[in-house]
Amino acid sequence: MTASELTPAVVQLGPLVAEVAGSGPTVVLLHGNGEDARIFDAIVPHLAGYRLVIMEARGHGRTPEGEAPITIAHLAKDVDAAMAVAEADGLAAGRGVIVGFSDGANVAMELAIHRPERVDGLVLIGGNYQPSGMKPLVHAWIVLGWVGLAVASLVSKRARRRARVWGLMVGQPRISETELAQIGVPTLVVAGERDIITPYHVRRTAGLIRQAELVIVPDKGHLLPVEAPAALADAVGQFLASLRRS
Repeated sequence: MTASELTPAVVQLGPLVAEVAGSGPTVVLLHGNGEDARIFDAIVPHLAGYRLVIMEARGHGRTPEGEAPITIAHLAKDVDAAMAVAEADGLAAGRGVIVGFSDGANVAMELAIHRPERVDGLVLIGGNYQPSGMKPLVHAWIVLGWVGLAVASLVSKRARRRARVWGLMVGQPRISETELAQIGVPTLVVAGERDIITPYHVRRTAGLIRQAELVIVPDKGHLLPVEAPAALADAVGQFLASLRRS
């Protein structure tokens, strides 16, 4: 990408704020819980030749919380609406490859199941289709943190907002294996060797999606966009190139 292409334009896409950069086939990037577009800063320069649309979920970054429930299903509907606006405004195609990290991967799965016409391919980084996909001690820590926020929310609006977002990881997503098996687009499943998602769940995700391939990044944990941006960018770049050749 040129220097000008690397400078994203901040736009409002329906319910979501997004950064748009580059040119070429559309690639939508979805961050994880409690994050924003910055989580992808280290890999974006490696994705030359694509129109990158980096969306910030409701209650995250520059996107306001809004009134609708914050659930994986509602966040997927937001992405659907944002892609429709991007297409109508001539900013990006109304379909593309969806790259999701953590909760963003879960939203990407939900979108592929219920709005498959939006999705040409999936990259699922550290995703889980059920809460049980997390390692038990990690999930227990998340539940304790959510309970603490819920108590604090009795006197703090900020804690109340954080509790709504944090609650996504307590009881969601609730994607069935039957639904997961309905995904019919090429998919790359990526996880760190020491991810907070169990190895069985990662392999099961890749096994249930018919056209999925699996990449495990050695000696790394969950935060691959930060811990291993070069390895992640290489895997994503190779996958995107393979889709363009097919």
